[in-house]
Amino acid sequence: DGVLGGSAAASGERVTPDRALTFSPWWRGVALLSQDVGKLPLTVHRVSGTAKQPAPGHPAYRLLRWEPNPAQTDIQFKQLLTADMLATGNGYAYVWRSRSGEPLELLPLDPGRVTPLRVGGVTWYAYEREPGAEPRKLPAADVLHVMGLSADGLCGLPVWSYAKEAIGLGLAGKRFQGKRIAGG
Repeated sequence: DGVLGGSAAASGERVTPDRALTFSPWWRGVALLSQDVGKLPLTVHRVSGTAKQPAPGHPAYRLLRWEPNPAQTDIQFKQLLTADMLATGNGYAYVWRSRSGEPLELLPLDPGRVTPLRVGGVTWYAYEREPGAEPRKLPAADVLHVMGLSADGLCGLPVWSYAKEAIGLGLAGKRFQGKRIAGG
């Protein structure tokens, strides 16, 4: 089945990241956490010795604090990456740069299509634009990676898979109650 593909819980319910979100307590937890993180300001700071000062002139400041891309506000962007991290263990965004290397946009990536790799001590990200397509190799400097709890420092652990039995039991109870109400 694979970690992101889901698997059956002891209850017999198949649990996937998307299916877990149909279990209202799981949905509520993900929503509360991602909404709260989305409200937090994210800024770039310059460090000089022990002093730390906001750096509004830094090219990434505007992207992180106000507008990561034309389609999302900073709040929506942070909510999405946090929800992805909670669901799959990882939230990713591609750093779109100008020819001179200045960051212009932060574009969310589907975490199911990103595979972090470490080759010779260097981290890369393989991004599969469409199923079956040749993955594009992205350098770590071009990927913003919001990683959850990790066992290897490369990839976050999918929280839903550790809660699979509780979620499966909740989904089975929901299905049973629905049949009971419908008279089946």
